[in-house]
Amino acid sequence: MKRVVVYDPDLVRSVNLPEKVEACLLKEGIPLIEPADAVLGVRFQSFADMGLLHAGERKLLPIGYEWEPESAILGLAQGSGHLCSFHPASGQSGFVNSDIRLFLLFLSCVRSFTASHSEGDQVTIWTAEEMRE
Repeated sequence: MKRVVVYDPDLVRSVNLPEKVEACLLKEGIPLIEPADAVLGVRFQSFADMGLLHAGERKLLPIGYEWEPESAILGLAQGSGHLCSFHPASGQSGFVNSDIRLFLLFLSCVRSFTASHSEGDQVTIWTAEEMRE
């Protein structure tokens, strides 16, 4: 059984996300990523008690974080559903991806790539040419 993060339906609906993005959060679910399986430090969790984040003119539904919640919270922008990164200390936000489903696919590809090119606990160093491949 696939473990997923459960988000508050009322909070999700209050953001007026595109239908496919809302379905991704409420029906399909976002995968629960254990710390050992995190790619690029990305983990998903519900921040229901936090409510919406206010990043300038933009309101974000928090859905996860990078490395730790104090560093960068990942949120979906009201209306568009674009994935953004919000930095609590500075209040700054930035664009990450236009679609959460594409971002999940990206994380999956990075996970597969690193797993197929890793040898146990050994660090692999690639040339610029190898990285372009």
